[in-house]
Amino acid sequence: AAVVIGSSRAQEVARSRAGQLEELLGLTRAINEGRTIEEVLDGVYESFRGMIPYDRMEYAILEDEGRVLRTRWVRADYDHLRLPPDFIHRRKRALASVRESRWQAVIDNDLISYAATKPEGNPTKLLVAEGIRSALNCPLVLRGEVVGYLFLVSRTPDAYRARHAHLVEQVAAHIAGAVEQHRLREAVVEQNEKLLELQRLRSTFLATVSHELRTPLTAVVGLTAEMRDRIDELGADEIADFS
Repeated sequence: AAVVIGSSRAQEVARSRAGQLEELLGLTRAINEGRTIEEVLDGVYESFRGMIPYDRMEYAILEDEGRVLRTRWVRADYDHLRLPPDFIHRRKRALASVRESRWQAVIDNDLISYAATKPEGNPTKLLVAEGIRSALNCPLVLRGEVVGYLFLVSRTPDAYRARHAHLVEQVAAHIAGAVEQHRLREAVVEQNEKLLELQRLRSTFLATVSHELRTPLTAVVGLTAEMRDRIDELGADEIADFS
């Protein structure tokens, strides 16, 4: 019986890992297809529900040289969010925790106790007011630099385990890749806009030069033709005037 139970458990683990791999491969395909970050995140929200417990997922990026954290995308299974999209917060603790954890996911399974130590308006207090009790926070890292965070939270106390953190770290690595692709596309668009502006300035310059030269050149050509046609009739003083 023990052998059967052990075999069944091994098969269950194998199926779980296969499912995770399949979803991660699907995430890679979505990114390679050039989907927006929001579309990628929507796919993550739908795809990993059976593997990670969450009632809300949030994507935020660091701005102002890492001093400001701005929420860019939120999805939740409930309405009346107290921590809405585009929420701005200065997160000194989060930045420190990332350095201490060496860019690993951080689990907090007792948000009520943590929120009790924070002032009013703190994001954790707002989440607790939404009914959230557990959190799994993972940094998004590009070339050794933290560029943002992926936050998964649950209304269930003590919801997260190390296996959840490990999977979220893999998901976060893929999302960081999507962020990089988005930045590269923006850089290409910006460069193209600069090239178009340079082309416009060149055309304007050439049109201006052409206009400014046309009038004096017309006079030069006219006087030259007149002098050529009447060269035998003109005296030295007239030729000097024409010249």
